[in-house]
Parts: sequence; C-alpha cells; structure tokens
Amino acid sequence: MDSVASEDPRNVLDDAARRRLPCQVLPRGGEWTEGHFVRVDKAGVVVVVPGLGLSGGEDVRVWFSMEEKPRSFEAAVLRAGVPVPDRSQDGLMLGFIDSWRAEEASAQTDSGVIFQILGPNGKGIDLIGGLGRLVELTASEMAFAIPQEVALKFVEGGEVTVRYQEGETAHQLVGTIRRLAPGEGHFLYAMAFDSVEDESAHLQAVESLQRFC
Repeated sequence: MDSVASEDPRNVLDDAARRRLPCQVLPRGGEWTEGHFVRVDKAGVVVVVPGLGLSGGEDVRVWFSMEEKPRSFEAAVLRAGVPVPDRSQDGLMLGFIDSWRAEEASAQTDSGVIFQILGPNGKGIDLIGGLGRLVELTASEMAFAIPQEVALKFVEGGEVTVRYQEGETAHQLVGTIRRLAPGEGHFLYAMAFDSVEDESAHLQAVESLQRFC
C-alpha cells in the first residue's frame, strides 16, 4: 500500500473496519454505490457493497471520511463473495491499494487553477485549494467532497454550474447532482455533465484537472 501522506493506509483502513465505517465504491465505468468496511486481512481490505455485483480483476475507487477527513484510494477486486458477518454474498476483497489520498483540501493547491462549484446565488466553493475536494473526474461526470458544516448544500437532481479557469483559459458548464452520500464530516456528491458546448475545451480542462484527483 503506497501513501502520499504520513499516515499508514493499512492502519487507517484497519481502524475504519473496526468501526464499520461507510464507504462509497466506484467501479470503472459504473456508479458510486454505498458499502462499509468489514475487516483488513493480509491480502487486503474486505468491504460489503450490496448489489454491486463485481468480479475478481475489476478496478474500483473507494471514498470514505474518518475523523472529518476525507480519503480515497484505488484498488483491484481480488475476490468476490468473500465471507462476511451478515452472511451475504456481497463481500469484496480489495487489494493492490494505490493512489492513496488523505491530505487536507488545502493541500490541493495550484496558483494557476480555479475550479468551483457555483450555487444558485452565484457563490462558489473551491474544489482546489479551498473547502471542497475533487475526488473523481471524467469527460462525462465528476465527484467532489465538501465538509458538512459548509452552508451551501446541493440536492440530488439539482442543477449546478461548474467554473474552470487556468491562465487565460476559462470554461463553464452545467451538471446535475446524481447522488449525495454522507460520510463522517463530509458529503460526497456525484455529478453528471448535462451538455458540453465546447468539447475540445472541456476535454482539455478534464485532462488538466485529473492530476488533482
């Protein structure tokens, strides 16, 4: 398990499993699904994700929040149908933990980049170098985490505007909140981009911003 932070990911995951913390699991090309940690074995970490239906060899991204600090990592499904306390068939053994992200939101900084989620009144939340944190970004959707104490909230099915600026390049588009998932001290929002007027500018923005995920 590689870490870009000072903490030991295995110890954090072991603590999360003892506390049965909830998590959100995103399969490649799929949607965020709620689960929870069960235990940490020598091979990896076991989570229960009801109804996800993954098989060995698939890649996932996992997001959770502990002690009001969001974390995310990438993993491979080593085995499905792992025995779990509830005796369901939804246990997944995740291994090859990589891309561990545990830094505070303020650590995601870049003086030349502005990336904001704008509320109905035009007030924005910075996802890079601000209160929010960019978790996942593709050409068609994105996920971001915001502390629960932030007054500006978004609702499932609601429309939001995203603003991106880097140097002289500016880009703005509209999306819909597809999923809202609470964590310990944070909300995880999954958003789909509704329409893209300038496809080239959008793809350039996505490529530039993916280094913050």
